[in-house]
Amino acid sequence: MATSLAYIKAISDDIARHRDKPKNNKKIIQESTVIVKSYAIDKAMQADDYILNEYDRLLKLHPDFTRSVFLTASIKQRLLRLDKRIAEKPETVTNNDLRLLRDPEGVLRIEDVMKSIAMTAFNATVIDTSDMTPNEVSEEVSRSFGLVINKGGLI
Repeated sequence: MATSLAYIKAISDDIARHRDKPKNNKKIIQESTVIVKSYAIDKAMQADDYILNEYDRLLKLHPDFTRSVFLTASIKQRLLRLDKRIAEKPETVTNNDLRLLRDPEGVLRIEDVMKSIAMTAFNATVIDTSDMTPNEVSEEVSRSFGLVINKGGLI
Protein backbone atom coordinates (compact mmCIF):
# COMPACT_ATOMS: atom_id res chain seq x y z
CA MET A 1 0.00 0.00 0.00
CA ALA A 2 2.91 2.37 0.71
CA THR A 3 4.09 2.12 -2.90
CA SER A 4 0.58 2.85 -4.18
CA LEU A 5 0.33 5.89 -1.92
CA ALA A 6 3.70 7.14 -3.18
CA TYR A 7 2.49 6.84 -6.80
CA ILE A 8 -0.75 8.62 -5.92
CA LYS A 9 1.24 11.46 -4.33
CA ALA A 10 3.53 11.73 -7.38
CA ILE A 11 0.57 11.73 -9.78
CA SER A 12 -1.21 14.36 -7.69
CA ASP A 13 1.89 16.58 -7.72
CA ASP A 14 2.27 16.11 -11.50
CA ILE A 15 -1.35 17.09 -12.11
CA ALA A 16 -0.97 20.18 -9.93
CA ARG A 17 2.01 21.32 -12.04
CA HIS A 18 0.22 20.84 -15.36
CA ARG A 19 -3.10 22.57 -14.87
CA ASP A 20 -2.36 25.49 -17.19
CA LYS A 21 -3.64 25.37 -20.75
CA PRO A 22 -0.96 25.55 -23.48
CA LYS A 23 -0.12 29.06 -24.63
CA ASN A 24 0.17 30.26 -28.24
CA ASN A 25 -1.66 27.18 -29.55
CA LYS A 26 1.34 24.97 -28.71
CA LYS A 27 0.91 21.22 -28.52
CA ILE A 28 1.81 19.42 -25.33
CA ILE A 29 2.84 15.79 -25.24
CA GLN A 30 1.89 14.29 -21.90
CA GLU A 31 2.94 10.76 -21.11
CA SER A 32 0.18 9.29 -18.95
CA THR A 33 1.66 5.88 -18.26
CA VAL A 34 2.22 6.51 -14.55
CA ILE A 35 -1.44 7.03 -13.67
CA VAL A 36 -2.72 4.43 -16.13
CA LYS A 37 -0.19 1.72 -15.28
CA SER A 38 -0.22 2.31 -11.52
CA TYR A 39 -4.01 2.23 -11.44
CA ALA A 40 -4.14 -0.88 -13.64
CA ILE A 41 -1.63 -2.79 -11.53
CA ASP A 42 -3.41 -1.89 -8.30
CA LYS A 43 -6.78 -2.75 -9.82
CA ALA A 44 -5.50 -6.10 -11.15
CA MET A 45 -3.99 -6.83 -7.72
CA GLN A 46 -7.34 -5.94 -6.08
CA ALA A 47 -5.98 -3.04 -4.07
CA ASP A 48 -7.80 -1.42 -1.18
CA ASP A 49 -10.91 0.61 -2.16
CA TYR A 50 -9.28 3.78 -0.80
CA ILE A 51 -6.40 3.42 -3.30
CA LEU A 52 -8.71 2.74 -6.26
CA ASN A 53 -10.95 5.67 -5.30
CA GLU A 54 -7.90 7.95 -5.21
CA TYR A 55 -6.95 6.91 -8.75
CA ASP A 56 -10.54 7.59 -9.87
CA ARG A 57 -10.40 11.03 -8.27
CA LEU A 58 -7.07 11.84 -9.91
CA LEU A 59 -8.24 10.70 -13.34
CA LYS A 60 -11.03 13.28 -13.12
CA LEU A 61 -8.42 15.98 -12.42
CA HIS A 62 -5.93 14.80 -15.05
CA PRO A 63 -5.34 17.21 -17.96
CA ASP A 64 -7.39 16.51 -21.06
CA PHE A 65 -5.69 15.51 -24.28
CA THR A 66 -6.48 16.54 -27.83
CA ARG A 67 -5.46 13.05 -28.92
CA SER A 68 -4.40 9.95 -27.07
CA VAL A 69 -2.97 6.67 -28.29
CA PHE A 70 -2.51 3.31 -26.62
CA LEU A 71 0.11 1.08 -28.23
CA THR A 72 -0.20 -2.67 -27.91
CA ALA A 73 1.28 -5.82 -29.44
CA SER A 74 0.68 -9.54 -29.30
CA ILE A 75 2.50 -11.59 -26.67
CA LYS A 76 4.32 -13.42 -29.49
CA GLN A 77 5.62 -10.12 -30.91
CA ARG A 78 6.55 -8.79 -27.47
CA LEU A 79 8.55 -11.93 -26.75
CA LEU A 80 10.38 -11.58 -30.07
CA ARG A 81 11.16 -7.92 -29.35
CA LEU A 82 12.29 -8.77 -25.82
CA ASP A 83 14.57 -11.57 -27.08
CA LYS A 84 16.14 -9.09 -29.50
CA ARG A 85 16.71 -6.53 -26.72
CA ILE A 86 18.19 -9.18 -24.44
CA ALA A 87 20.60 -10.20 -27.21
CA GLU A 88 21.48 -6.70 -28.46
CA LYS A 89 21.01 -4.34 -25.50
CA PRO A 90 20.69 -6.38 -22.30
CA GLU A 91 21.37 -3.29 -20.16
CA THR A 92 18.01 -1.84 -21.29
CA VAL A 93 15.97 -4.82 -20.04
CA THR A 94 14.15 -4.22 -16.76
CA ASN A 95 12.59 -6.57 -14.23
CA ASN A 96 9.23 -5.33 -15.48
CA ASP A 97 10.20 -6.43 -19.01
CA LEU A 98 11.15 -9.88 -17.72
CA ARG A 99 7.70 -10.29 -16.18
CA LEU A 100 6.59 -11.07 -19.73
CA LEU A 101 8.64 -14.26 -19.57
CA ARG A 102 7.35 -15.28 -16.13
CA ASP A 103 3.68 -14.31 -16.40
CA PRO A 104 2.44 -13.38 -19.89
CA GLU A 105 -1.20 -13.83 -18.86
CA GLY A 106 -0.70 -11.45 -15.93
CA VAL A 107 0.87 -8.90 -18.28
CA LEU A 108 -2.19 -9.15 -20.54
CA ARG A 109 -4.58 -8.78 -17.59
CA ILE A 110 -2.86 -5.59 -16.53
CA GLU A 111 -2.78 -4.33 -20.11
CA ASP A 112 -6.51 -4.96 -20.52
CA VAL A 113 -7.16 -2.75 -17.50
CA MET A 114 -4.68 -0.13 -18.80
CA LYS A 115 -6.38 -0.09 -22.19
CA SER A 116 -9.81 0.28 -20.59
CA ILE A 117 -8.60 3.19 -18.43
CA ALA A 118 -6.87 4.91 -21.37
CA MET A 119 -9.91 4.54 -23.60
CA THR A 120 -12.38 5.66 -20.93
CA ALA A 121 -10.39 8.47 -19.31
CA PHE A 122 -8.46 9.77 -22.33
CA ASN A 123 -10.49 8.54 -25.33
CA ALA A 124 -7.37 6.74 -26.54
CA THR A 125 -7.09 5.23 -29.99
CA VAL A 126 -5.67 1.71 -29.76
CA ILE A 127 -2.90 0.87 -32.22
CA ASP A 128 -1.80 -2.74 -32.51
CA THR A 129 1.90 -2.61 -33.40
CA SER A 130 2.37 -6.38 -33.71
CA ASP A 131 3.06 -6.32 -37.44
CA MET A 132 4.74 -2.90 -37.61
CA THR A 133 8.33 -1.77 -37.74
CA PRO A 134 9.35 1.08 -35.40
CA ASN A 135 9.11 3.52 -38.34
CA GLU A 136 5.63 2.27 -39.19
CA VAL A 137 4.55 2.74 -35.57
CA SER A 138 5.85 6.30 -35.65
CA GLU A 139 4.02 6.98 -38.91
CA GLU A 140 0.76 5.49 -37.61
CA VAL A 141 0.91 7.53 -34.42
CA SER A 142 1.66 10.66 -36.48
CA ARG A 143 -1.31 9.93 -38.75
CA SER A 144 -3.57 9.44 -35.74
CA PHE A 145 -2.60 12.99 -34.71
CA GLY A 146 -3.47 14.31 -38.14
CA LEU A 147 0.12 14.86 -39.20
CA VAL A 148 0.97 14.39 -42.86
CA ILE A 149 3.92 12.19 -43.72
CA ASN A 150 5.90 12.11 -46.94
CA LYS A 151 9.14 10.35 -47.91
CA GLY A 152 11.21 13.07 -46.24
CA GLY A 153 9.34 12.87 -42.93
CA LEU A 154 6.59 14.93 -41.37
CA ILE A 155 5.19 17.95 -43.17
